[in-house]
Amino acid sequence: RGAEEEISSTGQPGSSRPGSKQGSRPPSRLASSQPRPSFSQLHPPVPEEAIELALRACEAYLCCSEHDDIEGSQLMETPKLTDTEWKTLLHYFHTARDKNCLFVCRYHLVMRANDILEEMESRFPQLHMDGTHNIWIVKPGAMSRGRGVVCMSQLSDILELVNSHVHCTEGKWVIQKYIERPLLIHFTKFDIRQWFLVTDWNPLTMWMYKDCYLRFSTQEYSLDDLDQKIHLCNNSIQKHYENSSTRSDQLPRDNMWDSDTFQEHLRSLGAGDKWDSEIYPGMKQALVHVLQVTQDAIEYRKNSFELYGADFMISERDLKPWLIEINCSPTMESSTSVTTRLCRKVMQDTIKVVVDRREDKDCDIGRFELAYKQAKLDVPAYVGVQLCVSGSAIPKPREQRPTVSVTAPIVKLSYRS
Repeated sequence: RGAEEEISSTGQPGSSRPGSKQGSRPPSRLASSQPRPSFSQLHPPVPEEAIELALRACEAYLCCSEHDDIEGSQLMETPKLTDTEWKTLLHYFHTARDKNCLFVCRYHLVMRANDILEEMESRFPQLHMDGTHNIWIVKPGAMSRGRGVVCMSQLSDILELVNSHVHCTEGKWVIQKYIERPLLIHFTKFDIRQWFLVTDWNPLTMWMYKDCYLRFSTQEYSLDDLDQKIHLCNNSIQKHYENSSTRSDQLPRDNMWDSDTFQEHLRSLGAGDKWDSEIYPGMKQALVHVLQVTQDAIEYRKNSFELYGADFMISERDLKPWLIEINCSPTMESSTSVTTRLCRKVMQDTIKVVVDRREDKDCDIGRFELAYKQAKLDVPAYVGVQLCVSGSAIPKPREQRPTVSVTAPIVKLSYRS
């Protein structure tokens, strides 16, 4: 077809531009490392329109990230998708995901897709862990311990749930993009519970606990099944399930590790330095930033404190921590040998920071470390949530009437005698 080569997503279009050095460009993301299926196994090819719509959606996203979509801007080169086009794109997506479909498109579209995805990856650091299943996790706004939390991949199902007021009488929900490509340990999902202590909100003072623990799922990880026993690592959920017979024997039977055991596992993978260089500092930085942006919204009083439990997940590619949520009043239940030891210790060390340190700044504070201490801020007086602009009207100038001068004629009168 002339200079344009027709390729498919299950083929290998090549790894470099024409005229460039071999290997200077990563393989196409539309290419698959799996063997090419036979045409008898394939559904009809997804048309080129699907890729065109997807590329337009990505280009519009990049424009929005540069604020080119603001009103009056002339820089929005790619128009946003209409509602009809979005529905068409979602239809193509679900067809390609749920069925063994072949993408057939011209070579220039593959190169354009590579360029766009590389640019998106530079601006959207979570792109590599988003996956391809479009899974979202939906949580009731005011519930805890995994109650009412579900994973969904269809927008229509999500809207039906949040509009039904099931599990959520106030109609408030938290909907997050699900991390489809987390770091797994022996093919099993886990998350990290990290404690931190806030002893003052002005100046903001945060203490980080140096010990944390991992919570494992009882089942091996799979995106083909969205059951909570696979995807929710809360102990309050997992304690109701038996460990899968296919799960690795190297995982703990009570589904918890402390952070020391996790560091040993990282060393066995040749990534022993990642805890001190990436994971622990990354968790600390994320928590400091969250507290800074919410500082003005917190109602607090002096001489009070609160211990929080933050949940993190680790990305599989670069081992970076990602904050999932923060829990006030985290559970201190002695559910396993790990929590029996750590929960008792963190409560003792909390008292050391809150009580003992008031009398002795150099006292033992256990495994806590001062993670952030802010300079005191001068907070303006609270004026309430009703903001208004007051002032006085500018009087309208009076119109000047034109001046009219009237001159009376001079009349001479004469009298006769």
